[in-house]
Amino acid sequence: MDYLPWRSRTAIRVALEVYREIGRQIQRNGYCVMTGRTVLSKPRLLWVASRAVLFDMLSIVSLAVRRLLHPGLFSLKEPNMTNTSNLSDPQPMSTPNQAKQIAFLGLSLTSIMATALFVMVYFNPKSQEYSYLPLIYAVGSLLASVLFHRLSARYDKPSPQAT
Repeated sequence: MDYLPWRSRTAIRVALEVYREIGRQIQRNGYCVMTGRTVLSKPRLLWVASRAVLFDMLSIVSLAVRRLLHPGLFSLKEPNMTNTSNLSDPQPMSTPNQAKQIAFLGLSLTSIMATALFVMVYFNPKSQEYSYLPLIYAVGSLLASVLFHRLSARYDKPSPQAT
């Protein structure tokens, strides 16, 4: 959270705390999510949001103090993407192939999670009308995960310009 822009950090923290409280409410209700929506009362919502804003203000002050005490630890420099042979830079240069590989790996993992989700919906359907539809989606997302994994393996090798 410390590295997020300060203008969006508070909103993200409030959303985090509100959804966390909704999760706790679901837990207190015995995980009965099929009976209806879980909502927070207005006073509880205001309490959670104001607590999140206060906590965020305190974290901003804490971050400012840490930056004053240790200025080198929190420098947010843009990564150097030019091809220079600066040996003092400990960060290796990212290549477009590495970016493509990471993107395809992310899509592959997302497809695997979708497969697991569709299998769970297949075993516990909300309606019997769509009994085989989640299974069809699960097979499709499994095939997509294999395809994305193959595409990520294609970009696993170092590019010729990086050598």
